[in-house]
Amino acid sequence: MPCGGFGDQTKNMKRIVASVGLAALGAASIQSSHAQALGTEKPWSISASLRGFYDDNVNTVKTGKINTFGVEISPTISMRLPSADQTTAELIYTYAYKWYDKKPDPSRTGTSDQTHTVAARLMHAFNERTSVSLSESFVIGQEPDQIRSGSQFASVQRISGQNVRNFGAITVNHQFTPTFAGEVGYANAFYDYEDNLKSSTSYGVSSNTVPAGTPLGIYPVGVNASRSGLLDRMEQTIHADARWTLQENTIVLVGYQYMMGRYNANEPIGVIGGVNIATNVVVTSGNRDYNAHYGYVGAEHSFRPDLFGSLRVGVRFNDNYASPGQETGTSPYVNASLRYMYAKDSNLEAGVSHDRNANDAFSTQGGSITVDSESTSAYIAVNHRIFLDLYGNAMLTFQNSTFNGGQFDGTSEQYYLANVGLEYHINQNFIASVSYHFDHLDASQTGRTYDRNRFYFGATVTY
Repeated sequence: MPCGGFGDQTKNMKRIVASVGLAALGAASIQSSHAQALGTEKPWSISASLRGFYDDNVNTVKTGKINTFGVEISPTISMRLPSADQTTAELIYTYAYKWYDKKPDPSRTGTSDQTHTVAARLMHAFNERTSVSLSESFVIGQEPDQIRSGSQFASVQRISGQNVRNFGAITVNHQFTPTFAGEVGYANAFYDYEDNLKSSTSYGVSSNTVPAGTPLGIYPVGVNASRSGLLDRMEQTIHADARWTLQENTIVLVGYQYMMGRYNANEPIGVIGGVNIATNVVVTSGNRDYNAHYGYVGAEHSFRPDLFGSLRVGVRFNDNYASPGQETGTSPYVNASLRYMYAKDSNLEAGVSHDRNANDAFSTQGGSITVDSESTSAYIAVNHRIFLDLYGNAMLTFQNSTFNGGQFDGTSEQYYLANVGLEYHINQNFIASVSYHFDHLDASQTGRTYDRNRFYFGATVTY
């Protein structure tokens, strides 16, 4: 997605703290404590959450489900530099420790997960016409909503291990005239999963080098590839927008974006071939590398002080130059959102996006491989102050993904998420909360469909 401006930065930072993405796991209580802490004059705050939980399918599988009870402890440190006329800076670190009464992954020895989340931003105005924004988000975690950096899921399952996602961006804005401005930016998303070929038992070998002519029975068609082989990558994006102010509350824009995706695990992920194994070709991670070009137009409009909307629509040209078939093609691009502050401490937000994205499904057929997915994601979220000290929140998210290439070409899967929660603010520093989360993946590929139910209850203390 275009790495456009950093409007409403404080709100975005509060969302990133718990997770980068729309379906934040248990984000309600954490976000509220952050909002309270960052809304004071104090340049720092410390909070800690203690929650019990029940998860009926911790490994997000169709069969062989493991249900578990557990406890999560999560301290957070927030710091903000004293506000100045030209510079604003914030840094937030959250650590989460989860203990399960059963091993979440039978192949591992531990009964716990640990997640580290760092979110930072810096905004500086050189003068009245030129400003720069920098943001950084780093996560080591297991849940898909924590690991993603965009609006689409690459993997919807929980993944054991210390999986790393880092996202950084810089944007420069310059106001050439009172009605015309330009914006340029760079974004970098990096993914590194712990599960790789050397640590995986899928292939039963420790070498990353696979000779040509390898039998299909030894390296099957993708289903046993490691997470690193399928998803380790770096995605770099540059964009340039021209922005016109038509009215005080309306901006229109036209922009271009270039994206470069490189899969860097250097592992075999499948084989193209047939009966004559001497002619079989091993497919590696790098065969999913791509270049993409976007052209789009858009608008940002404040309908009134409490209602704001943004829209970008365009076309993406994708070049899978490294795949055996060297496929190229175009697809639609959409990114739209609407935010409504309908009452004090109450808001409604909705959005939809359409783009191509990485995925953890892989197949081959003839000379074709699964290179990525084309996904449509939509969400609606509400935060409502029910009574003076009682708050409610709910979110629905839906994603439809259609695979491009290989045996899975043209097939699709649907991902549904729903969560609802309540918070009771006992006083300024103490919040009690309860929430429920439901996940469902409906996939045409064997073994990928699953349901998951999670219940959380606990409290957050802020100082």
